[in-house]
Amino acid sequence: MSFFSGLYLYQVVMLVTGVLIFIVTLILLVILTATGKEIGKLFLFFALSIVMIGFPAYSKIEISKDGVKLEKDTEQLLRNPTDKALRDRLFAEATKLSARPYSDPKMLTTVARAQIALV
Repeated sequence: MSFFSGLYLYQVVMLVTGVLIFIVTLILLVILTATGKEIGKLFLFFALSIVMIGFPAYSKIEISKDGVKLEKDTEQLLRNPTDKALRDRLFAEATKLSARPYSDPKMLTTVARAQIALV
């Protein structure tokens, strides 16, 4: 799936586990509310699931932001190939993003264009 593209395996596991914990906790909330039992202890599981879902989602947003920045810097470098500071910054960004496991063709193309522009 393209949503999991760029996420490490532990981030995918955290995301899926967080969603499952959230769903189970939601079901337990309905059951405990219907039976009139205390629901206070469930809030810890809601918080845990939200953190587990939020961390990979935040990582995905950062990857997208870095991808856009990489595209812009690649275009600037192609217009001005003698800019040493821009070349160094683009090299650092491309190195950082190329280490991630991508399956999204657009992101793979962006990283490849940046690497070709650096040659």
